[in-house]
Amino acid sequence: MKKSSRISIVLAFLFVSAAAASVFALKDEGGPGDNLNGWGKLGKAVSGSESFYDFSFYYKDERGRKKPAKAFVEISPTATVYYDRVMRIQDLKKGSKVRLFARAVEQEVRGGPPGGGGGQQGRSGTDRQIQNAQVVILGEAVEVNESYEHPKDKQLKWIDATVESSNSGLAVSYQGNTYRVTIDRKAPIINRTKVEHKYLKKARYVHVVGTSSQTRPKTKSRSDASKSSFKSRRVIILDARAAKAFPLLFD
Repeated sequence: MKKSSRISIVLAFLFVSAAAASVFALKDEGGPGDNLNGWGKLGKAVSGSESFYDFSFYYKDERGRKKPAKAFVEISPTATVYYDRVMRIQDLKKGSKVRLFARAVEQEVRGGPPGGGGGQQGRSGTDRQIQNAQVVILGEAVEVNESYEHPKDKQLKWIDATVESSNSGLAVSYQGNTYRVTIDRKAPIINRTKVEHKYLKKARYVHVVGTSSQTRPKTKSRSDASKSSFKSRRVIILDARAAKAFPLLFD
């Protein structure tokens, strides 16, 4: 064999090897890996399988970029299912533990003369407010995106408080004092409760936590062969009215 032919074969082999490595590298970067922690749209149960669903979701890659993906997710009877329901302020009960993404502010104020006239100066005090709440959430297994930063207000943070009253506006106990709460006009109040699996039949949006699985449903679609398969251990049925708060709740 001529020397030029040998060089061509070697170069061709190196090119093919590099291309294959590139494909596998892209494949590794194109999915959530072995762990699923994402929210999106839950499809109907896969035909012939009651526990497998199509799931179109978003996840964050290694660079923190949000990416879309599709997969099969197995929601077995052992998986825990929660439901995030949007509720009214006045339905919050006294003593309920809540988490708010908001800003706590204290301001010293001085009262005017009693009766609005002259005489002895009124009492001074401290006005305490929790302002611009972007979400209020309570219930079971509440976890939030602790690292979330509001793009316009860096002072907003997660606050743990207890409801004192909700009949005429929301008041909470925070760090031993009473605070009046102002809530953003579009901010949802979410109550997370544990529910039965039958609620999944009408679920549209969900958040799923699970792990990669070799078990997958049998389908006739060729495109399904490229989908990953996951077994869930926790599913949260989401309320579309709370979509604005999803980035605050889920990393």
